[in-house]
Amino acid sequence: MEIIELQIKHFGKFENQTLRFHGGVNVLYGENEMGKTTLHAFIRAILFGMERERGKASKNNEYVLREPWNNPSYYAGSIRFESGDKLYRLTRNFSENEQSVELFCETDGVELPSDQERIQELLDGFNEAAFCNTVFVGQRTSETAAELADEIRNFVTNYQEEGNGQLNVKQAITQLKEKRQDLERKRKQDSDEKKEKIQKAKVKTKEVERELADLRALAEEQGNQLVQKRNRRSQFMQERRESREDFKKNTSLWIAAFLLQVIAAVAVVVIWQLDLSPWLFAMVAAIDLIVLLIILLQIQAKKQRAERKIQARFHKDEQILKKMELEEEKLNGKQEILQEEIREKMMQLENCREILEEEKEQENQPQKIDQKIEGLQIAENTIRDLSSEMYQEFSQKLNDTVSDILSMITRGRYTKVFLDERLNIRIDAGDHLLYLYQVSRGTMDQIYFALRMAVGEFFFQEEKLPVILDDVFVMYDERRLKETLRWLYHSDRQVLLFTCHKRERELLQEIMKEEA
Repeated sequence: MEIIELQIKHFGKFENQTLRFHGGVNVLYGENEMGKTTLHAFIRAILFGMERERGKASKNNEYVLREPWNNPSYYAGSIRFESGDKLYRLTRNFSENEQSVELFCETDGVELPSDQERIQELLDGFNEAAFCNTVFVGQRTSETAAELADEIRNFVTNYQEEGNGQLNVKQAITQLKEKRQDLERKRKQDSDEKKEKIQKAKVKTKEVERELADLRALAEEQGNQLVQKRNRRSQFMQERRESREDFKKNTSLWIAAFLLQVIAAVAVVVIWQLDLSPWLFAMVAAIDLIVLLIILLQIQAKKQRAERKIQARFHKDEQILKKMELEEEKLNGKQEILQEEIREKMMQLENCREILEEEKEQENQPQKIDQKIEGLQIAENTIRDLSSEMYQEFSQKLNDTVSDILSMITRGRYTKVFLDERLNIRIDAGDHLLYLYQVSRGTMDQIYFALRMAVGEFFFQEEKLPVILDDVFVMYDERRLKETLRWLYHSDRQVLLFTCHKRERELLQEIMKEEA
């Protein structure tokens, strides 16, 4: 990739200005506050976009810092660049309410999709983090961000797998982790649901047991009532039979009294045959007749009263018996209903107990979701292991490349560096290893510069992106600066060097004469 032209409509202090560049090293000289850092920020913003942050962070946000001075409502610009032997124009409007992106291929005369993924393809497929940690260096930012180690690991594994670095291992691990976490959440949800089902089954079982106990108690109570009513009916019928017997006994007594009177009448006849005194006979006969009539009248009256009483009693007894029988029938009906309900409750209770046992068994059994979670964890660990193994192979190449660049720009003073997987750096000083804090600021900047350029060599192999530097050589002495510029001159890359010193241009001119 090579930047051909910047067209700045409104961005910071710049308004309707155009800057053109050539291949190789471009030195842009300007005194302090001339806008070099603003131009540097414009390139990053036009390639990757820029949005306002919210809250307290918005006060120091890059978006706010680069707002147009004269016309804040119109915040826009464009860049023309070559990529893959074609010329493109990328235009952005940064205005908060009118943001827009246009990507146009001038070679083909075709407007292309302007999503960031498509734009990123033209940048050799790498994102803003990789760009800003390699070829894009700002003032006092020679150090690489910690995220670069992840980007390198991601690049190495992808490149080894596909040969083009188009996959994203970090994203793959993130996706696997998210899927695993989703499954773990689902497993917890399923577990909570199972526990809830078990609890409901327990509650339902206890409820049915309680209802069954209540039904059985009611059935027993009604059974006792039925027995009592049957006993009362039996007792009542016994009393009724006894009343009939008493009535028969009274009737027998009345008949006996009547027979005695008959006997008395016979005695009168006998006395009359014995020639008793007529007056005595008449008197005895009269008395006997009177007594007989009285007895007959009493017997008849008592018999009628007894019959009426017995009839009334029997009628009443019949009603009582019918009532008792009806009550017994009702109780029998209730008992049958209760027994049916008890049988149903027993079946329901059995079902509840079976469900409870099944839920408990399922809770203790390993689930398929556990196997899926285990599989995702294995896949995640495998990718991490592969990434680590591939990184070990790559790290040696990276160490060698960084060492070669550092050796060149320090003229052989430091020929070997060692980087761990987090890009922590140790420097080989010949007889011992140095930490970064043990070297000068200038040497430290050179080491970070060598690291950035080496990583860039690996990252951007198809489309070598421009090296864009904003006053990064402030701590370099002239010897170090000249050797660094020499390396850039031979790097076969476009370089945009923003500086407030004239020495970069002068030293570059010396190098060009020496290399001519």
